[in-house]
Amino acid sequence: MFFRFEDEFELELKELFNKCPAICHLCKEEKRTTYCELILWHEAVNNNEINENFWVSQEGHKFSCKHQIPCHTIFIIDKSGSMKGKDITPRNEQIISNKQFDNRLGCVIHVIDNYVKVRDRINNEDLFSFVSFNNEANIIFQDFNVNLNREINLISECMNKIHFPSGGTNFKEGFIKANEILLNIDRRKYKPVIILLSDGEDSNNVETIEYVKNIMDEENEKENSLLIYTIFLSSNSDFFYKDAKNHLNEIAILGGTNQVFEENSFTGLDKAFQKIAIAINPKFGLKLK
Repeated sequence: MFFRFEDEFELELKELFNKCPAICHLCKEEKRTTYCELILWHEAVNNNEINENFWVSQEGHKFSCKHQIPCHTIFIIDKSGSMKGKDITPRNEQIISNKQFDNRLGCVIHVIDNYVKVRDRINNEDLFSFVSFNNEANIIFQDFNVNLNREINLISECMNKIHFPSGGTNFKEGFIKANEILLNIDRRKYKPVIILLSDGEDSNNVETIEYVKNIMDEENEKENSLLIYTIFLSSNSDFFYKDAKNHLNEIAILGGTNQVFEENSFTGLDKAFQKIAIAINPKFGLKLK
C-alpha cells in the first residue's frame, strides 16, 4: 500500500519563506518595503557582480529598487603643452581627422564622450561641465544635459572651444573655475563629482592642496558632498614628472576617493573613466557592471 502526501505549501510560498528578510532602508524611509532578492543566509554580495538593474547595500544585500539622484560631473582637464603628445591617441575618426586633436588631449575628449554616454544610460538627468587648464583655466561648457541636447555633438563642442595644447600645468586654476560651478549646484537635486586629469606635475602644488582642503572642509557640511577622482595620464617617457602621481594621489585622498588612476593607453584611460562612471551613484556608492 502506498500513501501520497500533499505538500501544504505551494512552490511560490516555499520560495518566499526561503528568501532573505533584509529590507532596503531607503525604501523604509519612503514608507514602502523592498526585500533582498537573495536566499536566506546568503553570503555578502560583491559589488562587481551587480548590473544596472540592482544595487548592493553596505551589508551585501541585493535590491531591485532604485534611489539614484543625478550626478553633476565636472571635468578638470589638463591642456598643457605635453598633452599634444602622440604616444596616446583617440580612436574616434571625427577627432583623428582634426590634426590638432590627434594626440593625448584628443584621446581624453574621446573617453569623456564615452563617459557621458554611460552616465546618460544610468541616469539621463545627469549634468556635465568641462574646465580646461594650463597656466590659466576656462569653462568649456557648463550644466550640459544629454537628454536636453541630443542635437549637440559633444566632441565638436570640445574641439571648437579648446585651443591647441600649450603652456604649463597649474591645478589650482582648474579648481578655481570648477568651484565656481560647484557653488551653483543644487545639492537637493545633484551629487557633485570632479574628475581631474593631468599628465604632468602641478607647478603650484602647495597652493592647490590648500585650496582643495578648503573646498572639502566646506563640502563635509553639505548634503550629497563632493567626490574628487584623479587620473594620471603617464607614459614611459614621463621621467620628469615623478611627483605628478603623488600630487594627484594626495588630491584623491582629500576628495574621498583615496587613490589616483594611472593609465598609459587609450584602453586603460577609457576603462578608468568607465569605472568612475559606474561607481559614483549617490547615497550608497553602488557599482554597476
